[in-house]
Amino acid sequence: MVKKLKQSFPSISFSNTFKMGCFSWIAQNSERSIIMDGYGTRRYPCRTAYMWDNKGRRWRQETYEGYGVFGGKDYYVLLAEMNKEYGPDVDEETKRKEGIDLEFSTATDLLYPNLTDCKVWTWKNEKPRQCPEQGSCDWQGTWDQESDSEDENDYDSRRKHVKKDKFDGWANGETKP
Repeated sequence: MVKKLKQSFPSISFSNTFKMGCFSWIAQNSERSIIMDGYGTRRYPCRTAYMWDNKGRRWRQETYEGYGVFGGKDYYVLLAEMNKEYGPDVDEETKRKEGIDLEFSTATDLLYPNLTDCKVWTWKNEKPRQCPEQGSCDWQGTWDQESDSEDENDYDSRRKHVKKDKFDGWANGETKP
């Protein structure tokens, strides 16, 4: 991948290790941005996010930090593990690099982790969409800046109807009991 980047952008210096910064996605159940910690607002609060694999395991992340890690499990490591068997001698960094390569490859027969903001979900093989706003808004296909301001009373009256997500006893990476 670095070789392709060097060919496409010869004036830019690339290291042999390909690292990226912020990763943000759209939750597959709600079509809402998985909002990163520090970007939530009263109107668009951060919500608990979940990552699911094809074996029924899930990882719960109360506050998503933007690094692709949900409940201690890296999205790209999971993507690599879902698509290839690894021996115990392969480190997480190698798997992560291979997962990033898979994410941006043209392969059509890949298995993808699911990303949701609900705690009950049935895995389906769909690639999660990237959030064009980098997780800093509640993306639903449009962004209306005028509607971002709201009356405090409206917020407080709606707030009491929102249920808080309670931990349901699953440990990260376990299947449903």
